[in-house]
Amino acid sequence: MTREGDTFPELPERVKIANGEKADLFISVHINSATSSSAKGTETYYYTAKSKTYANTVHKYLIQATGFSDRKVKKARFQVIRDTKMPAVLVEIGFITNPSEAKQMADEEFQKRVADALYKGIREFVDQN
Repeated sequence: MTREGDTFPELPERVKIANGEKADLFISVHINSATSSSAKGTETYYYTAKSKTYANTVHKYLIQATGFSDRKVKKARFQVIRDTKMPAVLVEIGFITNPSEAKQMADEEFQKRVADALYKGIREFVDQN
């Protein structure tokens, strides 16, 4: 964990924590936003080939849990997945700027489903490797 409260460690600090702790895996969980309220869906990002399988595994469970549109798994150069030394993914659960998704993401049962999905994806990836 890079934080336990309502704090905002800068991106280099998050990478430093993960690398310093020699974490086995890294996952960065986000809620997306857009200028249009019609933007919707779940997406997962990876940077290294080693992280691609991790991203696909986690994403599969997220799509099932959210029921949101599948924006797919994509390669990106986000600092927290580029500079970490372990398999790393960044997930965007849905769009806070989409009223329907925002309402669902505020629901405690939805949040539990997403947490369970993340756990299942991590567990499956660990078991395969």
